[in-house]
Amino acid sequence: MPRAALCFGLLLPVALGLCLVPPALAQDNPDFDRDVAPILVKRCLECHNARDASGGLVLTTSERTLKGGDGGEAVIPHDPAASPL
Repeated sequence: MPRAALCFGLLLPVALGLCLVPPALAQDNPDFDRDVAPILVKRCLECHNARDASGGLVLTTSERTLKGGDGGEAVIPHDPAASPL
């Protein structure tokens, strides 16, 4: 019985401490320059830059990205699931 009491006495503070840890906060508003541009530079700008603009889609700024290309919108603000990009 003392072993069970010892385990309980050690685990209870840990369990209570975990209850007090706040959940991770999701970012509400991603920043284009900080969060999006690095991905576009790495994966998209070779073809979708201001000079080449494949399909009329230029992804160099947030304004140009939101404008879309010949096929319409590439990004639908606040709805990533519906955004073609």
